[in-house]
Parts: sequence; C-alpha cells; structure tokens
Amino acid sequence: MNTVVVGATGYIGGRLVDSLIAGGVQPRVAGRRLDVLTRRWPQAHAVELDVLRPETIEPAIRGADVVYYLVHSMAEGEAGFEERDRIAASSFAIAAKGAGVGRVVYLGGLGSQADQL
Repeated sequence: MNTVVVGATGYIGGRLVDSLIAGGVQPRVAGRRLDVLTRRWPQAHAVELDVLRPETIEPAIRGADVVYYLVHSMAEGEAGFEERDRIAASSFAIAAKGAGVGRVVYLGGLGSQADQL
C-alpha cells in the first residue's frame, strides 16, 4: 500500500511513521523541512509538503492509496489560526481528489482547553 504521512515530524506523525516502518511499510514522509525528514528517516522517501502552499500538496501525495493528514498546530494561538487551518484542510482535500488519493485519514486539532470537548 502506498502510504503518505503528512505532518510526519509531529508527535503523532513521528510515532506513526516509526510504527509503519517497524511493520514493514515504507511510507512517504511529508513535511515542510526535507532536512529534518531525511535525517530522522533516512530510509524513507521524504517529500516537501506545506499545506499553506497548495502547489506543494498534489505532487507530494500523487498516487497514494492512503494519506494520513496530521497537521493541526500551525501557529496555534495566533490570530487567524482557525481560518488558516480551514484553508489548509480545504486545499489539501482539493489536491487529494486531483491526485487520486484513495483514502485520507484526518486528525484535526481538538480545540482549546477552555472548550467543552
């Protein structure tokens, strides 16, 4: 299965990539900083993907059977965070459809500590 982990360098993404590799899956790891990705997982195929730069999305996920979208902490707490998060997720959805992605597994932010979750 052709798998891509977007947000691989985050806490959950990193643990997922390690688990996939341990299970024999060689995922594509995607994030804003190729140097960090290749240093952490030299055996994985690292690709640049910045959800706030739509032109980087489709090339990074093209041909994937499943993409894990684990991006949710882009400057949390800053003004406009929710709108940026919404724009990024929408851009990603459009690109995933165009790239022929079979399935997207989405993990969004949970909200603030003051929310009744």
